[in-house]
Amino acid sequence: MDKINLLCAGKRARIILQGMGEDALDNVFLYDMDSSKWGTYVDAWKVNDPKEIDTNDYWCISVINHILYPDIRKDYISKYGLREDKEILIDELMVSFLLEKKQKGDNSIKLSNDSNRNVIWTSIKGWKAGGVEEWMYDIYNIFINKHSNHKFLVGQEKLEHNNEIGVIPVEIDNDNVLNLKVAENVIQILEENLPLTIITNQLDETFWAAVCLKRLYAEKIKIISVIHNGTEYAYDHNYCFRKDVDCFVGVSKEICEGMIERGVSKEKVKHMTCTFECSKYLDRKYSCEENTPLRIGYAGRLDGFEKSQKRLDILLNTIEELNSRNIDFRIEIAGDGEAKTKLQESVKKLGLEEKVTFLGWLKRKDISDYWRRQDIAINTADFEGRSISKFEAMANGAVPVVTDTSGVREDIEDGINGYIVPLRDYMTICDRIEYLNSHRKKMEDMGLKAHSSIYPKSNLNNHIEMWENLLNEIG
Repeated sequence: MDKINLLCAGKRARIILQGMGEDALDNVFLYDMDSSKWGTYVDAWKVNDPKEIDTNDYWCISVINHILYPDIRKDYISKYGLREDKEILIDELMVSFLLEKKQKGDNSIKLSNDSNRNVIWTSIKGWKAGGVEEWMYDIYNIFINKHSNHKFLVGQEKLEHNNEIGVIPVEIDNDNVLNLKVAENVIQILEENLPLTIITNQLDETFWAAVCLKRLYAEKIKIISVIHNGTEYAYDHNYCFRKDVDCFVGVSKEICEGMIERGVSKEKVKHMTCTFECSKYLDRKYSCEENTPLRIGYAGRLDGFEKSQKRLDILLNTIEELNSRNIDFRIEIAGDGEAKTKLQESVKKLGLEEKVTFLGWLKRKDISDYWRRQDIAINTADFEGRSISKFEAMANGAVPVVTDTSGVREDIEDGINGYIVPLRDYMTICDRIEYLNSHRKKMEDMGLKAHSSIYPKSNLNNHIEMWENLLNEIG
């Protein structure tokens, strides 16, 4: 491996360096802008002052929260004169390390006994980590009943015997995400199942492993990368692997356009709509009586405040502002995450415990009932791919009031079947909710239109046909 300067001496750097081991001591050097870290050690690596970086050397930023990446990158370039053409993206660094280590070791191919090409669906975060993982598992279950060569690679913190046909468990550590040790285990699993087509959900250990084997065995492995994130970071990091990936599948038209604009050929980019349950006929009631409280729902990961995807600070501001306008409402928050406790404490500090209920994660069977008792669904995220929670809310007649993230304009006609508001604009969110509070029949009409407009997109047969065609096309 060439000399590489690893920037940001945090948790991500520690996980990476532990995975690389002592073999990387002579090639990887650690730097951080925080002067209090200079001279300290992350395992065997000393943290250095970035002023010492040779601007002709390669460099790589290692942060877990990719929302911080653009600002950190800008600071390192402007303050220390780092050359943009010398940057190596973290995912490419991981693949390069895995490939070099694999080439030094046993490079023999262990073909499976099955003469057919295996198809492996992946969920390294586990069975039910969120909507994306549940979608992947649902689609796999449909295909395994039709094709015996389909398998499901799933991460488990504690490996358990599983009797489900085709399930391949791999041990993970959720405290050490994006782990090279896990990627090495996945490489072994995939190699034993060659030839194969793999479907990945994000640039994680399964993706690194797949690209590593692609560069070793070429046509023996096909890669389909499903992009669920409509950000510049996601576009750029996927584009980096355009020569390795056989097809990019975007969950929104914006994502597809983002990849094509960067230079990926249209033939390698497909569009899809994730599946969701939606009955043809909607049977529910709305809070049409003005003396009854509005019922508002929020469903999603409780991941953080200012520097996060879901922007719970905006959700909290919305709740506080609605209360200050004397709007009678109740909000049920379905979800969990590292910011849940802080959000609960903030609600308590505002004295709004009677208006806000925390439900935790909902079971799949309870999602429809949850949304059918909500008049309004809000989403305050800074970015999405194409929110599955939004689909589920509209499918059950809740009026979406959501921020202008990827995919919303495919499903919402502003002012007709929901509202689209600018990012971080909680005042406009409150304006729309206040209007619906004063126009209850209009709210019911919009909710019914939300359902009728989203129902045709829930056709499971179309979704399965799209995947059947794509897998046949990939070969």
